[in-house]
Amino acid sequence: MSTRQRSATSGWRASRHKARRREARCTPYYVAPERLNNEREDFRSDIYSLGATLFHAIAGKAPIEGETNSAVALRELKNRPLDLRKIVPEVSEATARVFHRVIAPEPARRFSSYDELVAELEGAERALKGVDDVDLARGVRRRRFFIGAALLVALLAAAAFFFARQAQERARSNAAVSIPLPELERQYNDVRRQLIAGKHNVARAAFARLAIDAKNNQPLCDWARMHQGLAALIRREASEAQTAFREVESAGQTGFAREDVDLAKFFVATAKTLSAPGIVPASAGSGENSNGAGAFALLLFALKDVNQADCNDAVPLLERFANAQPAGNFAWIGEYKPLAQKYLGDCHLYLAWKNEGKKPAWPPCLQPWRTCVR
Repeated sequence: MSTRQRSATSGWRASRHKARRREARCTPYYVAPERLNNEREDFRSDIYSLGATLFHAIAGKAPIEGETNSAVALRELKNRPLDLRKIVPEVSEATARVFHRVIAPEPARRFSSYDELVAELEGAERALKGVDDVDLARGVRRRRFFIGAALLVALLAAAAFFFARQAQERARSNAAVSIPLPELERQYNDVRRQLIAGKHNVARAAFARLAIDAKNNQPLCDWARMHQGLAALIRREASEAQTAFREVESAGQTGFAREDVDLAKFFVATAKTLSAPGIVPASAGSGENSNGAGAFALLLFALKDVNQADCNDAVPLLERFANAQPAGNFAWIGEYKPLAQKYLGDCHLYLAWKNEGKKPAWPPCLQPWRTCVR
């Protein structure tokens, strides 16, 4: 790869052009969805291809239902991967869980590292050996199946290490064409404007890509992940939101400058609260500066509660956010106040509806709430 300096725009276009060329040469059923979307690939794309290939080897069919020559239709099929245990019921739950993650449509839901993948594979292997040892009376046929499955797990582990080496080589190649920080910041602000404009799904995917591109640039990477979580909460995609927050929590304070240590601690503490199960109490964030980054946490806490139909805690959090006066480097947080006001109005309407003696039909504006109310 040439070491000459290139502009961010030409580098980005070149990488997308290469992705399209690779797509034409690959087997479509094993290709990661992000390649079909012309999105940035990383080691998690290799994990998907590995998992899809081995899924086919075990199940006798690709991990999608049906066949198509249309890229659009193929993307839709990959968003609904098959359940391995429904095709091969004899597969253990532990092994099926590994496959469920490796062929997840969203990279954020796959394993966050090869070490994590290998650890899960080893755990599945131990579970298989345990089952095989406990019930020897079930016959040679079942023992052979589990021995074969254990060997498959070992093959997965070996393949994972192979792909890890490929990923390291890719990382060294990509280092020469990394996107400059000013360009990343420009993209970040553009995506924020899309979020404010109501293009929540577009923003969600863009923030996820940006977090990968900015992984060596803190605090931008964590801001992108937190915004990915925000967009996912708005779309009521709690699982993706939780994954994004966990990535922030697991990243810790690595990569932050000394003067940003307090901000790094804020990210970790906030992400820990957001990724934990249950609701966020109305008193959360009281120790944070609501005129700084702490205001952003209030909005996230409130939306997490809204996703669980807990308006009693969400309303005070939204009101505190609405009354906050973020300033200086955090003045941009105030741009989300119209969004908070909308949720505040919906919460008040929901509480009024809930407290009525005989509840009428759901108001049209509250129809989305039905999915999170049991």
